[in-house]
Amino acid sequence: MPPLDLILTIDTEFSIAGAFTDPARFKPVSDQAVLGRIEDRENGLGFILDTLKRHGATATFFVEVMNTIYFGTEAMGKFAKRIREAGHDVQLHVHPCWLAFKSGKYERRPGQPPPGDACAKLATGDMVALLETGITVFEQWGMARPVALRTGGFSTARQVYTAQRSVGIPLASNLCIAVAPPEEPELRLRSGRHVIEGVVEVPALSFVDRRWRGREHLRPLQITATSAAEQRLVLTRAHEAGMETIVAVTHPFEFFKRKDQAYTLLRRDRINQTRLRDLCKFVERNPEKFKWTSFAARARQWIDQPAEREQTILGSPALAALRMAENALNDRIWRL
Repeated sequence: MPPLDLILTIDTEFSIAGAFTDPARFKPVSDQAVLGRIEDRENGLGFILDTLKRHGATATFFVEVMNTIYFGTEAMGKFAKRIREAGHDVQLHVHPCWLAFKSGKYERRPGQPPPGDACAKLATGDMVALLETGITVFEQWGMARPVALRTGGFSTARQVYTAQRSVGIPLASNLCIAVAPPEEPELRLRSGRHVIEGVVEVPALSFVDRRWRGREHLRPLQITATSAAEQRLVLTRAHEAGMETIVAVTHPFEFFKRKDQAYTLLRRDRINQTRLRDLCKFVERNPEKFKWTSFAARARQWIDQPAEREQTILGSPALAALRMAENALNDRIWRL
């Protein structure tokens, strides 16, 4: 059986950081939301890049572009260039909530809800405009034109794919139904590769971590959401099932803890950092079963051979229980 293609995707983004809740007190945060710097150590992006390099792993970084409305081009551009120089794939990530700063300043009126951040709620024309902005930002950064999109918060709908097709972005990883199931039932896809409105969608894996009274509970294959033992089990079962492709997800901010909106009170997240290291070691020790790849590396193959059937991968209720306890302790104990 050939090795399974494993794509680690890292959504790299700045933080609104409470600015929509209380704009008089809080401002969006740029560098620290990505770096998680404590003294001279980067616990976010730097930790990820060092870990991937140590284990010979490659990844796709979905880099958010709409923050440029607030921060300008180079605030995130320097990170996109650093990621590319480290040998990784850089693709397009969009959070439309940043449009709230288009006039230069966000002011919240009494009783006004915070700005929306759902690409699924945008009309096709508005989504096209969003993607065209992203393509322009990539040009300004000196990046290759993006071939893949991830919408913010995995918010998607058919018109998102229609917009992608119209601007020439052929691949997507807009789905993770354990996080954000779309309104259209036919888009609630757990795995595989699927053609939606002419775009090849490769969902971030949602696996069944437990069943209860005939119901399935889905969990994303995400560093902060799954223990190292669960990751190993899910990958092993996916390989045994003959799956071709798995997409996992994480963010730089998953590797450090914070106590304040301004990202000034930070601490290394030892548990999540260990999980990423363990995942990289596991893949490194099993080259006959798994190989790292990226959206850019597989673009031509997937466009030519887009279909891979959806499969359901089962986790373990016992491991899920242990992970829930581990995550609860990690959330509550600052120094863990």
